[in-house]
Amino acid sequence: MFLLPGWLEIDIAFIPAAEFGPAGPAWRTVFGDTVPVPGPAPPDPGTLAGRAWHHALHARACIERGMLWQAEYWVSALRDLVLSLACARLGYPASYGKGVHLLPAGLTEPLQAALVARLDAAELRRALAAAAMALAAELDESQPGLAPRLRPLLRELAEGGAGPDTPRA
Repeated sequence: MFLLPGWLEIDIAFIPAAEFGPAGPAWRTVFGDTVPVPGPAPPDPGTLAGRAWHHALHARACIERGMLWQAEYWVSALRDLVLSLACARLGYPASYGKGVHLLPAGLTEPLQAALVARLDAAELRRALAAAAMALAAELDESQPGLAPRLRPLLRELAEGGAGPDTPRA
């Protein structure tokens, strides 16, 4: 990869001719012959939901332990996974935030409250609560079998409960 003035990036890759083809919807062939290439598999919503739950637990543990930067990391990662779950459910690109701009405002506006404004425990708890409730709402849509099991735990998290056993972060 080369980074040129004006933020121009040039990526050069080598691939066998038998595997040379469109790797995504933005592919533009400049020269050469292409072959059909299967696109990447969409992310598994169950895996995304499991990772989101993991991030919520770790955010809570870090807040309780005064590890504020790490807590911010986990709250932000949780928020990003809620957005990825919504993208996957609606058929938009779910990786690297590529489909987030396509989400309706009704999904993204509540997540503005999950943005961390400053590094203190009260603010992190507030942002975590917003992210947890947004996750609960998204699970209702994308994982209706899992949502009833996690909703009470997410509500407890949002209400500031530390739970019986705070996991290690």
